[in-house]
Amino acid sequence: EAVARASASNPGKSLSETELQAPVPRPGKIFAIGLNYADHILESKVATPEHQVWFTKAVTAVNGPYAPVEIAKAGPFVDYEVELVAIIGKGGRNIPAEKASEHIFGYCVGNDVTERHWQHRTQQWSLGKSFDTHAPFGPWITTTDALADVHDL
Repeated sequence: EAVARASASNPGKSLSETELQAPVPRPGKIFAIGLNYADHILESKVATPEHQVWFTKAVTAVNGPYAPVEIAKAGPFVDYEVELVAIIGKGGRNIPAEKASEHIFGYCVGNDVTERHWQHRTQQWSLGKSFDTHAPFGPWITTTDALADVHDL
């Protein structure tokens, strides 16, 4: 429906001729959880974390879903993982777990591009996760009202 409306408002260009961008070009924050599934923990050859491993990515890492990812000369050990991106639509603090889903606007696919050498230089992963263009995501956001169960994604 949204694609049809966009096409109707711009009849001179087809979707295939359009450069799709990240649906949220400059988010206020990017938080992520590392080692968040069993296969990745096994391939990383580390113990299952006792607590969630949180890290941030700089907003300059945001990139369009089909845009080139820049590989820095100082970063020859690039890896990537597909991720489910949750777009927060309603702010808050001290939100009870049972109310957390009420704050999610929608979901989209993303790539967590990482320069592994820089990631593991210190205990904090953010440097290796935050190179410019290393967070492509989108192009679509599936809103929560369009999902019967997010676990079916």
